[in-house]
Amino acid sequence: MNTFNKIMGVSFTILIGIIVFFMGVKTKMEGNPNSIYQVYLNGESIGLIENKQELLDLIDKEQVEIKEKYNVDKVYPPSGLDIQDVVTYDTNISSATSVYEKIKHEEPFTVSGYQITINYDNEKDDSSENKKDEPDTKEEKKEVKKAVKMNVLKKSDFEEGFYNTIAAFIGSETLDKYKNGTQVEVKDTGSTIENVYWNEDIKIKEAYLSTEDYIYTNSDDISKYLLFGTLNDGEKYTVRDGDDISSVAEANNLNVDEFLVANPEFTSANVLLTAGQEVNTALIDPVVSIVYEEEKIEDVEVPFEIEYQDDDTKYKGTYETIQEGENGQTRVTEKIQYINGEIQGLYITNKTELTPAVKKIVKRGTKANSYSQGGYQFYDVSFTNDAWQWPTITPYVITSRFAYRWGSLHKGVDISGCGYGSPIYAVGDGIVVETGYHSSMGYYVYLQHSNNYYSIYMHLAKYSVSVGQTLSRGQQLGTMGNSGFSTGTHLHLGVSIGYPYEGGKFINPCGSLFSC
Repeated sequence: MNTFNKIMGVSFTILIGIIVFFMGVKTKMEGNPNSIYQVYLNGESIGLIENKQELLDLIDKEQVEIKEKYNVDKVYPPSGLDIQDVVTYDTNISSATSVYEKIKHEEPFTVSGYQITINYDNEKDDSSENKKDEPDTKEEKKEVKKAVKMNVLKKSDFEEGFYNTIAAFIGSETLDKYKNGTQVEVKDTGSTIENVYWNEDIKIKEAYLSTEDYIYTNSDDISKYLLFGTLNDGEKYTVRDGDDISSVAEANNLNVDEFLVANPEFTSANVLLTAGQEVNTALIDPVVSIVYEEEKIEDVEVPFEIEYQDDDTKYKGTYETIQEGENGQTRVTEKIQYINGEIQGLYITNKTELTPAVKKIVKRGTKANSYSQGGYQFYDVSFTNDAWQWPTITPYVITSRFAYRWGSLHKGVDISGCGYGSPIYAVGDGIVVETGYHSSMGYYVYLQHSNNYYSIYMHLAKYSVSVGQTLSRGQQLGTMGNSGFSTGTHLHLGVSIGYPYEGGKFINPCGSLFSC
């Protein structure tokens, strides 16, 4: 076959192909185009259907189990389902049933509800490695928190659960009076709530909730999660004969306030427990920071001052009382801020003396009778109340005691109300053995006393002593501040037998040194 005949043969074949193609297109396009629906699941086409509503009704009708589980009237398609109107000549139409069968095995269906997002402000997080074994503040243990998302079926359930969370710290009766504006005006002593809020940014939006995810269906579970950070059952304790709330709390590394939050059925620490009764001893770990501000008027005892008269005929460490002292009483007005039941800041805004304190006069020896210990000179000290002096001015308020707090032992007492920059005094005669700044303790001072006693002063605005310096009882060593990981202006006073945090045992200053 010559070249010309080859070319003509190829051309004829192409022509026949073109004719067949257009004949097929013409056949396919005969009649009117169809207005139907293209169904996509997660962006992938899974079929054409004639009736969109038929598919939606089928989903709702078939998912009886979901309706019963969540007690809802309607079930919706998966969140990744997209049904679009299209106009096409394609006659390959699927039934609603066949498309439904594809969907139900691929993605979970949804129900109508609400998505709660709790956003945190982590700007105060400190990643410093300069930390002693000093877990006295919750802030030191604070980690960077990521936003929390909660799927809630009913908005009203979240509102009720959130209210119950607030009430766990404040008390439902007090909270209701605050909300309703029915708090009784304080005439003499008492307290009123001035403000209630939370630190987090909480957003609530309507959403279709995947039935594959956990969905909160009641307010009790919501408040439990907001208080404990989990829905798992926490530790339980069965009450025995002789138990009371204080002893049960201490035995389970809780303070009384934390116990009452975990067991809201008890209204105070004085409620009697019954043998065999089961109580919750789980440590609370609130998801939200409930803040409330209180104005409180109370009468506080003002300890008497001690005036010393030196006597060089008697040895140091000997004391003779010339005049007994008497405590006074002052009525103070306090502004207090709490976060999740713990005092974060306290300020005394007004004070009125009710009964003046009577000064105690003591004659003390100044004659040297020294001995050496660890390279420093010490003097015998009589370990009576006369040997110790309260470290702040009066009036003051103890905002946190020597007790368990957030699962750890708070190894001292926190003293507030004296004001930023107010003087801090040595509680007894001693030697300054350590000063400095620490990411948790702030500016601090360690004093060593006789009998291997140490006193520790934390969160100072500044200190005015140096290592090796000998201090007398009542001598100023610094000023009250808010340095380090601190919850407002206060002094943390710690007392240990043995060197602090290096084998020393911390003891309660209230009872060991002072009656407070």
